[in-house]
Amino acid sequence: MGLLYDFLALSRTTIHHNYKSGEIDELPEPEFPTRIANTIGRICEVHALFYGRNEVAEEDAAFGRRIIADNIPSMRWKVLNALKEDWLHTTAIAKVADLPVGATKYQLDELVALKLIEKLLKEELNSSMDRRFDYYKLLPEAAQAIEKCKTRIRIEDDIKNEQSKLINKQNISLPNPCLISPCGVGEAEQANEGEDDSTSPALGPHPRKDEPTPWKPKEDVAKKHDKKVLSYSDMVQFVPYDTSSPEAEQICKSIRGQLAKGIAPRIDFVRIDTKLSREIVEPYMDNAAWLRKDDSAQSGIVVYLPVEPSDVPQASASAP
Repeated sequence: MGLLYDFLALSRTTIHHNYKSGEIDELPEPEFPTRIANTIGRICEVHALFYGRNEVAEEDAAFGRRIIADNIPSMRWKVLNALKEDWLHTTAIAKVADLPVGATKYQLDELVALKLIEKLLKEELNSSMDRRFDYYKLLPEAAQAIEKCKTRIRIEDDIKNEQSKLINKQNISLPNPCLISPCGVGEAEQANEGEDDSTSPALGPHPRKDEPTPWKPKEDVAKKHDKKVLSYSDMVQFVPYDTSSPEAEQICKSIRGQLAKGIAPRIDFVRIDTKLSREIVEPYMDNAAWLRKDDSAQSGIVVYLPVEPSDVPQASASAP
C-alpha cells in the first residue's frame, strides 16, 4: 500500500496555470503521504472489524485501494487509465478516455509535470510514429499503482450475503422481546396445564408486580407550580439597599444594574463595576443571606441570584 499512498499524494496535487497563456507557471510540492497512510489504514481496519476479522485482509485492502482511486480528480484518473506503458499519441489517449483532445492535452501536461508519465517530443519520434502528435506513456511506478487500484466494486447483494454468513457463523439468535403468552391479564397460569413451571415459565404479567397498586395522593403539585418563574429583571426588587458600608452599597447597586440588563450577577462583573478587589467582593457575596450561589451550569460559571424576602432569614437586611 505504500506505493499507492505516494501515488495518491502525487496524483491529486493541484497545479497552477497562467490564466492568460494556460501554461504551467507554478508546481507546488506534493503533500507527504503520512496523513494519507494513517487515514486509509484506519479505514481498512474499521472495514475489517465490521466484517468480523481481527486483522486486515485482502478485501479490506481492496476497499482502501478503491478509496485511493476515488480521491484522484476524475478527468486526471480517466487519462491515467487510458495510458499504457507503450507510447500513445494525444488523439488516441483522448479517444480511450472519452475526453476532448484539448482537455486531454491539458491533463497530460500536468501529469508530465508531476513525473507520473513520460513525454516523447516530436524530434525524438521514430519513423513509424506520426510526427503531428506528441507521444506519452506511463512510468513503471505509476503503471503498477494504477493496476493495483483497479479493484472490484462490492454490490449490495455481496454485503448482505457476507453479513448473513457472519450471523450464522456466530450463531446469533435474536429473541422477540414483544412475545406475550396467551395467559389472561393478571394470571400466572401456564398456557398448557401440566407443564412444569421451571422448564417453561409463562410469559406475561408478573404474579406479584402486576397486582393493582393502591392510589396514593402525591404531593401538592399545584402548590409546587404556583411559584412564578422570575426573570432577572423581576429579581431586582429582591436586592436590598445595604448601607452598612460604602463597599456593600456599591455591590448592591452593581447587582441591581446587572439584573436590570438581564445579566446574571457574577463576582468578576461586580469587580469591574465597583473597582473593588476580590478580597472584598467575594466574601460579601458568599455570606449575604439574600444571595443564592448557583454553580450548576455545565460551563462551571458561578452566578449569584437574589432570593425572595420570605426565604431570607430574619437577621438579614430586608428589601425595601
